[in-house]
Amino acid sequence: MMPSNCDRCAKCCSLRVRLSFFEYLRILLKGYTGFTEKDIKGRKCIKMPLGKCFFLEGNECKIYPIRPKMCREYPGVDVCPKAE
Repeated sequence: MMPSNCDRCAKCCSLRVRLSFFEYLRILLKGYTGFTEKDIKGRKCIKMPLGKCFFLEGNECKIYPIRPKMCREYPGVDVCPKAE
């Protein structure tokens, strides 16, 4: 769900995204590799090189059609709290 005040700033892409097994597999089957790291609890997360999502290119998501649930549902409200 894209918030009504989204200006495509990609600030939301600086949040750590945990992956379910099926999300990981779906991305892997699209040919992507080396995109995960483990959090302190040992769960698979998308890598955050330079503090931004591994899949962020400019302000565009390279895996938008198959992005994880956490990304699809962010922020869970109609107004983005990160927008200025």
